[in-house]
Amino acid sequence: MAEVIESRDPAFRQGEMIKGTLLWQELQVVSAGQATRIDKEIPSVSDHLGILGLTGLTAYFGLLEIGKPALG
Repeated sequence: MAEVIESRDPAFRQGEMIKGTLLWQELQVVSAGQATRIDKEIPSVSDHLGILGLTGLTAYFGLLEIGKPALG
């Protein structure tokens, strides 16, 4: 997750929060295709690190592919 500091793409504005496969560093330049705007309707940006992020996807597919839930 990152905050947009400056953008040359009209799809992203300064101050918006984004997520994507980003590097673990203080500043970086990414193309608009590498970023997804974080939904402002979700109260906490940290929610995107859990159930809505990679951890959530891992749990979801692990449940379906490994757990194979069935009725009863």
